[in-house]
Amino acid sequence: MSKPDETLLPEQRGLRDPVWLVLILGFIAFVVLSRYLLVAPDTVVTLRNNVLFETDSGVRLRYLTDPMVQPHRLEFAQHPAFFLVWRPITLALEWLLAPVAGAGAAVLSVQLLVCASAAVAAAFTWRLARRHGASSAVAAALTIVFILNTASVLLVVPEHWAMAAAMMIACFYAISAPGALTPRRLFVIGVLAVLIAGTTVTNAAFGALLLATWLRRSPWRRAERAFYALALAGAIVMLIAIGPRLVRMPAVAGFFNLRLIEAPLQAAVYTVFAFVAPVIGPVPYRTFERAHVVLSYEPVSFAMYEPLQWLGVAAWVILFAGAAAAAVANAKTRPWLLWLLGWCAFNLLFHNLWGDEFFLYSPHWSWALAAVVALGAARLRWPVIAAAALPLVIAQLYTFTVIGQLLKAP
Repeated sequence: MSKPDETLLPEQRGLRDPVWLVLILGFIAFVVLSRYLLVAPDTVVTLRNNVLFETDSGVRLRYLTDPMVQPHRLEFAQHPAFFLVWRPITLALEWLLAPVAGAGAAVLSVQLLVCASAAVAAAFTWRLARRHGASSAVAAALTIVFILNTASVLLVVPEHWAMAAAMMIACFYAISAPGALTPRRLFVIGVLAVLIAGTTVTNAAFGALLLATWLRRSPWRRAERAFYALALAGAIVMLIAIGPRLVRMPAVAGFFNLRLIEAPLQAAVYTVFAFVAPVIGPVPYRTFERAHVVLSYEPVSFAMYEPLQWLGVAAWVILFAGAAAAAVANAKTRPWLLWLLGWCAFNLLFHNLWGDEFFLYSPHWSWALAAVVALGAARLRWPVIAAAALPLVIAQLYTFTVIGQLLKAP
């Protein structure tokens, strides 16, 4: 019996693809996690900043739900879509929910927005695995692992991480689909790329990667070379003209860590941590700031992992390495594997130079780690995937339990 054509979508191969069920169950799971992590009216997570890995949940909640609160110019420049797109959506949800939720409508509207966005990212993880030949059981296992990522702690708070992650994996799904890049698909990718850059301006690099990919897949090879020349010129201008000014700005200068330059061995530890912690994080440090709890992974140390979590780490390494090796062996998936690893490399380079809480930015590449596994999972034996997924899920649930206990303990 011949194997199905893996370039076709699941529904084109006559396979059942219950993506709506994945979306609904993912949404429910993220809402439960959000509530477990105290995303509710008048809690420390919604009233304060820097409680969970330096998230600005308190101020972001006010930005999203109070049209009278105006952002600082630098804040608006960094996250314009936050105020031009996501705030109007949240305000509309808040207006709809006010008759039934009352004073809790503000928090609930943000909760629905971020959890729905996170569920979209989970659904695209499912679709990627199915597109590349994974069975429903394999795709379900990978999607569960993605939903239970430790980085999901950041996806369910009043922030922008869930929206960014959902749009980035949607763009990758669209740009990597077989067949010609139709005008309709390019329009959707373009709109999402603008929103991605507007949600977090540093992710303009993701838009540039999409553009470079489109040029490579088009017959305009001269345009591709011109693009790289312009990108190089822009980088030089940034380093010479704009970079020094940014470094001198008090609101920006404090976030430079220069770890890659000043402590390269430490940067190497952070790099390894970046491939593990977003999926299965260790037990965080717990301190107090202004009489409220603060959970952090800074400074990064693998000594934070407990024995059960180490089993999860080992399972993840086996799963990721096996899927990556399978993706490398397949000529159809190899270029997209390099694409995803390239995006991870950019983030690791950037955040080993800038950012005070390394784990805070992990949703920008944690979806790519899941996508790597989705590319190659179909070529792994189901017993291998099950044997890796089971201890990984147990360790992930344990990490959520510990984080919740640390957050709620007096």
